[in-house]
Amino acid sequence: MMSYDNEQKDVNGKKLTLSNDSVNSLMITRKWTMFFSVLGFIGVGFMFLFAVIMLVAFLIGSNFGGIYEGWVLILLAIAYVALSVVYIFPMLWLMKFSTNMQKALEQTSENKLTEAFRYLKSHFKFMGILVIVLFGIYVLVGLVAGIVALGTIF
Repeated sequence: MMSYDNEQKDVNGKKLTLSNDSVNSLMITRKWTMFFSVLGFIGVGFMFLFAVIMLVAFLIGSNFGGIYEGWVLILLAIAYVALSVVYIFPMLWLMKFSTNMQKALEQTSENKLTEAFRYLKSHFKFMGILVIVLFGIYVLVGLVAGIVALGTIF
């Protein structure tokens, strides 16, 4: 492995040096992000598989007259497909971070390093927005459930 102790870049008028320890930490981080992106893709695959299973259960159930319960399955299947489509993007960005970081460290490429960190930024920005949106949905569902519960009391 190449030594990075002499690699210096301008950061706000100052030089930035990547030590060998920093490079090793980035390599370990790269491996973990690859692992988590693969797990994420597997999770997306399972979500999509469960959506297909729910659609099949709806089709079988509708033949036996259980159409009311079947619509719940349709709504869940749509939610699972939507979540799998949404969740594939941050997993893709995490994988691209990992592959670009590996190339950056192997080739000592500043462009690949910059590209890697852009993908990591996109991943965390997207996940942060997704958490805020889901938290808002949870609060709204809780409020609606509370109002409905109060309405049944009176």
